[in-house]
Amino acid sequence: MKRSHLLPVLILFFLSPWIGEVVSGFLTAEQFFEPFRLLITLPPYGCGALIARELMVRNRKGWPGLFMFGLAFGIFFEAIITRVFVNPEPGIVSPQAIAYQRVLGWNWANTIGVTHFHALLAIVAPVFLTEMLFQKQRRESWMGTPVLWICVLVMLVWPFVLGLMANYVPSVPVVVSAVLLTGLFIALGLAMPARVFSSQHRRAWRPFWLLLVCTLAMALVMIGGSAIPDGATPPPLSALLGMMIVVILIEFLILAFLTSGHSFGDRHRLSMVLGWLMFFLLYTLATEIEAKKITQRGIAAGATVLFLLFLRIRVEVAKPASPALEQATG
Repeated sequence: MKRSHLLPVLILFFLSPWIGEVVSGFLTAEQFFEPFRLLITLPPYGCGALIARELMVRNRKGWPGLFMFGLAFGIFFEAIITRVFVNPEPGIVSPQAIAYQRVLGWNWANTIGVTHFHALLAIVAPVFLTEMLFQKQRRESWMGTPVLWICVLVMLVWPFVLGLMANYVPSVPVVVSAVLLTGLFIALGLAMPARVFSSQHRRAWRPFWLLLVCTLAMALVMIGGSAIPDGATPPPLSALLGMMIVVILIEFLILAFLTSGHSFGDRHRLSMVLGWLMFFLLYTLATEIEAKKITQRGIAAGATVLFLLFLRIRVEVAKPASPALEQATG
């Protein structure tokens, strides 16, 4: 690994769990920085994000491929490492939701919702943000092959690390199905073109439309994966799962179309990240108003907004990249 690549690697390594755990509101900053929790949280998140980015860069894929690698990470992380998707015991998933969702050993609504969440907030968004900070190194591989294999080894070992504290061991069919799903999404990512819709002549759409699509899709999927299963009269599971999958597919296709123009750049990427974060930022704001005080979650959300504002200003003053360079990455 080159010395110049060390800082972007460290930032991406940290940014992935920070967005996935703290900005989302799942952990407070104090909980996140507890030494033991930090030790068990950073490696799988950070290594997962680094592996996903390396697969994207080395295979010259755009964000659609990165999204598929993110889906693979979400399945592996929550089904194999933490086992949340397949654990029948109440935890962060309520007993009612588990009873409603659980089919063939999987909590399906939770699986779809959280996998989508991880793909975008633990993988795509941190990669976008880190590459905005290090624009000159955006097209470069940040890790050598030995370091990449160390990250892969960490991901393979971490189920056993957390298994020492887990009270549930998934059945063999569940583990096999999770591994197959992970492999399927990795294969889809490798097969995905850098641009799903080819358009060499038209400009990319305005960033506002990306912001709107990402905001609506994340809100609908999160509500479908968490709020609706906990409701008094949830709809039939097949109907809910179908609607969630349709929303994700529509989100992916619309974003792929909107970003296929030759002027797709960092303003568009920043709008996508803000859209995916909007549901959590607004939820945090609402809870802060209700509590009539500023909490750690509010501070974390505010710091994130300031960071996004800093990047927005930086994008405005930075020299724009050439259209050919933008086209290569989508």
